[in-house]
Amino acid sequence: MRSERFNFPNATGEQLAATPRPAARQADGLCAVRPLFHLRQGYLAAKRIAERLTLHGIAVLRFDFTGLGASEGEFANTHFPRTSTT
Repeated sequence: MRSERFNFPNATGEQLAATPRPAARQADGLCAVRPLFHLRQGYLAAKRIAERLTLHGIAVLRFDFTGLGASEGEFANTHFPRTSTT
């Protein structure tokens, strides 16, 4: 089943490109799949992961980070929060 792409705003208002994929049956969960930082949502591995998850009843949202693929902004301006391991 093909899904329509859509955009949603990030924390600074730039539009991020995303593609939803519904579960093949009643959804048991939802998963956001993002490729490695330098790759786009259309990356083959991301597509295959999404396909397999949907077969197991998990709806998937694939998206591109800021400045990648069809998403707005500059990737160089992206900041990722540091998480504590303590």
